[in-house]
Amino acid sequence: MENLIDMNAELNYAEFRERLYKSAKAAFLSVQANHADETFYAFGLYHSPLWEYIVPSANSEQVLTYRTSSFTGNVDVSNRWRPCDWAYHREGQEYFDSVNQWLTDSEIYDIDDDDLLDAADDEITGICLEVLSTLDKEQVFGHGEKRERVVINIMMGDQDDTWIDYARLLNSASTFNRWMHEVMYDGFNKRWQ
Repeated sequence: MENLIDMNAELNYAEFRERLYKSAKAAFLSVQANHADETFYAFGLYHSPLWEYIVPSANSEQVLTYRTSSFTGNVDVSNRWRPCDWAYHREGQEYFDSVNQWLTDSEIYDIDDDDLLDAADDEITGICLEVLSTLDKEQVFGHGEKRERVVINIMMGDQDDTWIDYARLLNSASTFNRWMHEVMYDGFNKRWQ
């Protein structure tokens, strides 16, 4: 247990923050440049529940419509907020190699003390929020009406309700309210009702 405390105290979160900032900026700019003729509606950092990895995730209106209507003839809004089903989920993940190496080297996922794991989770989540907020201020996700159409979030496998809090923190009230309406009432997941 003492080794775990020492390990958690010695994690270089400043290095992690720098790596995540550079990786996320490169990935989100790249996906937009690669698909410049599309209208993006979502950007996010997607991670495993125990921080084994973080990858970029994004989707556009055009690929949502194409991918869901090509099977049924109708747009399936239930896929709108399922990042693993997005066309650009993990696009640009090569930019995240240094981030994921930091997570592997830090062995966050091996911490078996709940208090230490919670502390590491809080620190990493805070850095993810800070990085996304910084990129938003730098207008990486657009500005004006373009930005208002975009939802920025932190998401994970086995999603819990925390993504609601993150969406509230990272987006304007009008964007958040629109997103919540889509999540709750447009067929995505009735468990939040």
